[in-house]
Amino acid sequence: LIQAAKYLVSHGSNPSRLFMYGQEKNYNTYLIAKMNMILHGYADAHIEHSDTFDGPKHIENGKLKQFDIVLANPPWNQNNWHHDKWKNGDPYKRFMFGLPPKRKGDWAWLQLMYASLRPKGRMGIVMDNGVLFRGSSEER
Repeated sequence: LIQAAKYLVSHGSNPSRLFMYGQEKNYNTYLIAKMNMILHGYADAHIEHSDTFDGPKHIENGKLKQFDIVLANPPWNQNNWHHDKWKNGDPYKRFMFGLPPKRKGDWAWLQLMYASLRPKGRMGIVMDNGVLFRGSSEER
């Protein structure tokens, strides 16, 4: 987030108009992220501690908050992304392209990020190359 903010400011964005949000499941990583934001002058960043799939924290009027830019480096090939919990539907409508396979949550992350974008928003994600070439249940 800090590098993205620096990039935007260096390309003309008004720093007072940058609003940063994040969510981290691992408590120690969450604390490091909060501290890092404070040390770099972004004490007002909205960094929350919770599982993004099981307990999204950035909610507005009962829906996922929408963003102009969504960036993530999610866990690769995540097996436990709460697939079974969403078999009968998701209250936040994150899986508009269908519920991703139980194993390998990469496509679940992509859909979560897409669901958080404003209509003309942009998304950047770091994933392993395998997500593009896997077969079987992810091929659909």
